[in-house]
Amino acid sequence: MSHFNPLSLVAALLVSGSLTAAHATPDDLDGRYAVACDSIDISIGLQDFEFTAADGAVHLTTPESHTLSFDGLACAPEDDFGRFGNMLRIGMLCAWQIDNLVGLEDIGPGLCQAVTDAALRAIEHAGDQMSGAFDVTVRPGGFFGVYRMLGALTTVGGEVHEGTWLVTRSGRFATASLDGIALAVPPLCGLTIGVLTQAIDGRIDRDAGYALDARYLADLSLLCDVADEGEAARIGRLGLTVRANVTGARE
Repeated sequence: MSHFNPLSLVAALLVSGSLTAAHATPDDLDGRYAVACDSIDISIGLQDFEFTAADGAVHLTTPESHTLSFDGLACAPEDDFGRFGNMLRIGMLCAWQIDNLVGLEDIGPGLCQAVTDAALRAIEHAGDQMSGAFDVTVRPGGFFGVYRMLGALTTVGGEVHEGTWLVTRSGRFATASLDGIALAVPPLCGLTIGVLTQAIDGRIDRDAGYALDARYLADLSLLCDVADEGEAARIGRLGLTVRANVTGARE
């Protein structure tokens, strides 16, 4: 699982903004952009997990951890066929990647089903956050070439998500947030609170007709608890990282 520092984006933008001698002011970036999520990569990390198999307790880490990777997935599929394609690809890749983990023969299908469910939820979240009509307004009064950019994304489903980005004169922009999220990933994790980091960085290219290119990163860390004979028993940590490529153009 990756570790992300939101302040690194701010530092990068300050350096970029202070060194850039752009030929236009940032407010020419204002307008509506049609954006879409092109593809998505997902990594799921299992650490300190303990499962009970036919031959007794099986420890999946301590001290080793295992990361399951799923690359080149369809982002925000528009129909059941696309969703089924993602589900099939994740399930097959999961089965192949855990095939060499000793002792998981009895719980392998359940493990992969849980991983697939978690990955599909992450894809839906990323697709919702990154596809639709993106309205941009750059605020006047920058600091060392860095300005505030107000954005409102209207999703395909009609929901509106508003946010604030930092943007330089050259059109580079970024934002980051740290949130708590309640999530259940049965049978791996009961309902538990995790820490979700989300970040977006990209660029609006004037020379390419105000084309927009961006990267979306979401990193979720969960402490997993399951009920054990009426009592909560912590069985491990789960990390889920989503990376999406986003493209768009000003309308």
